[in-house]
Amino acid sequence: MAFDTQTRTTAILRCGGICPNPTCNIYLLGPTQGDTSHASIVEGAHIISAKVNGPRHAIIENYDSLDNCIPLCNTCHYEVDHSQNALYYTAVMLRKWRDDAERIAHQRKGTPVRSQYYDPEKARTIKREFSAKLSEIINAMWNDNFPKTDVITSKGIQEISYGSRGFNSGGWSHDSPTRSPEDRIAFLQDDLVNAMRLVMEVYRKRQWGSYTWIGMYNVESFKENPYVSAFGEQADTLYRAEFTSALENFKKLAYQFIKTQ
Repeated sequence: MAFDTQTRTTAILRCGGICPNPTCNIYLLGPTQGDTSHASIVEGAHIISAKVNGPRHAIIENYDSLDNCIPLCNTCHYEVDHSQNALYYTAVMLRKWRDDAERIAHQRKGTPVRSQYYDPEKARTIKREFSAKLSEIINAMWNDNFPKTDVITSKGIQEISYGSRGFNSGGWSHDSPTRSPEDRIAFLQDDLVNAMRLVMEVYRKRQWGSYTWIGMYNVESFKENPYVSAFGEQADTLYRAEFTSALENFKKLAYQFIKTQ
């Protein structure tokens, strides 16, 4: 079934009238073409599908409730519900989109669309430079290295360490000069900084150095467990999986940030 008008309207207004997809953010409200007496309200998408073979299907009490509704533009609705994308656009991801959009809408409430302190050119410059730093890390870390060969580049991990401070020697905070004045971008930066902090937290659990790849320069491999046993091998396997997971989470967020307009 489809959401009723009241549910869709409430969901859209709670998100500030903007598509919650962080790579989209187009306006969802406006007048209909050629009719001055009606407004156009873009559709709402089901986070959990009622159809057994539908996207993100699960058993819940009410499929047409406000809690199960995320307002999306037509393009994003089609993309997240397409059968080929169902495993990527999870219910957790869609709820995070909606929660972030609602948080931004709450912060913007009562403020002008263009506050005096907001400089669009400055925001674009910060976004461009932050994206360039992320691209440098991706190029350094995912160049036939980890996790294919258990090897990471020293440059890549050094840049991630710097990124865990927001690429700012003074550290990351709400007032950091590398943090965008545009909330939508700034929240994505917050997630990325936290992701890089997690990478460094996992990285520091083991000693890294040129232990197994003698003759290769500017690369590192983690020191394997000194105990030659099933336990030691299992510990290495678990650590490898944990580090790989932290890196992949960072890479996913980095690509999302770079694509965001």
